[in-house]
Amino acid sequence: MTENDRALALLESGKPLEAVPILREIAWRSPTYKAYLNLGSALRSAGQFDDALAYLSRAIKLDASAPYAWLSVANVFSDTGNFSQSLAYYQGALFRAQHAEPDLMRQCALGAAQAHLRAHEYHEAWPLWELGRFGYSYWALPGTQRWLGEPCSSLLVVCEGGFGDAMLFARWLPFAKTRAKHIKLLIWDRMADFRDWQALGVDEIIPKSAEIDPTGIEYTTSWMSLPGIAGMRSTLDIPDDTPTFFKKRDLGYIGFCWRAEENSIIRKIRSLSCADAEALATRLMAYGIVISLCPRGKYLYRPADEPWPSNVVQDEHLLDGWHHTASLITGCKFIVTVDTAIAHLAGLCGVPAFLLLPCASDWKWGTAENQATDPWYGPHIRYYRNSNPWSWNVEDIAVTLADSVPESCTTPK
Repeated sequence: MTENDRALALLESGKPLEAVPILREIAWRSPTYKAYLNLGSALRSAGQFDDALAYLSRAIKLDASAPYAWLSVANVFSDTGNFSQSLAYYQGALFRAQHAEPDLMRQCALGAAQAHLRAHEYHEAWPLWELGRFGYSYWALPGTQRWLGEPCSSLLVVCEGGFGDAMLFARWLPFAKTRAKHIKLLIWDRMADFRDWQALGVDEIIPKSAEIDPTGIEYTTSWMSLPGIAGMRSTLDIPDDTPTFFKKRDLGYIGFCWRAEENSIIRKIRSLSCADAEALATRLMAYGIVISLCPRGKYLYRPADEPWPSNVVQDEHLLDGWHHTASLITGCKFIVTVDTAIAHLAGLCGVPAFLLLPCASDWKWGTAENQATDPWYGPHIRYYRNSNPWSWNVEDIAVTLADSVPESCTTPK
């Protein structure tokens, strides 16, 4: 195994700090495009963003026509919250990837699409959104066609993304019903009974574990494609979704979710460390009993490596399935959560939620300049935008929380 192969293997195993010295030595000995690209990528994974930009810029100077370094620079700018710069580099990468292999083209298209979506440039985003996803994160059922909105007799809508996406994109199912006489919804088993899908226009639920009979199905789409097909051009085009099946019952709890599913990411950006979670939970105790909204072992990263915060009540029975979790959330005065499905569930339940957004926030939450209030669920969802790509400021979160959550929710019982 060469030194370069060993360094890349370290990166693959989530050890960028061990890979960086090796790749730096290689780049010094042989200052090539590939050497600078690999080193820049490793530095990004290690959170050394300035150095990453420096070496990736050197790579671009050596070969400005290759898309890889442009894409990597765009990712670094996204990591640090420099979204206007990231969009420019995603566009540059996409232009240079026109004749590249399909997988790279998809990555560039998806990055550009997300950058446009974050900027509320929906018209420009949707074609790229499809280019980056179709055939990669969702496919047309064999024997069917990809649906583009034409009237049809039968449509299969497939789940894509995560559980939070099921809660967010379901609001466009009634639109699909206006174009399709019969809608089948392919969804994860755990969400088959999450809500009354029929009320949204679904005629048949197909759990993902079941075999699909394609007989009679004309078209396939993903629920993440529905906004573009429906012609969404601004946040004013977002349909309301106010289910009534979650009944509010204030038990005085303060719900707390400090971890997100980040299994495949080397540098976790959405989750709080145990130390930060402990410190923030201590602040939250001033408002009531702090109860966990983080189930153990449910795809959360490193559940065995760090202890749960000692000042948070952990009851797994209350988190056994989405209906139990929703029931727990509706018993909370308010919740504090990182960007995960819990935020979306609080949105649907109508429970005040303080959403902790990392510096590299998801496109759904826009930017501080264009999305001060939540357009998806309503004003009961408040944002805290972290400005530091390396760490969270618990003191600042606590102060902002005190100023943001309605007084009726924060009065100690």
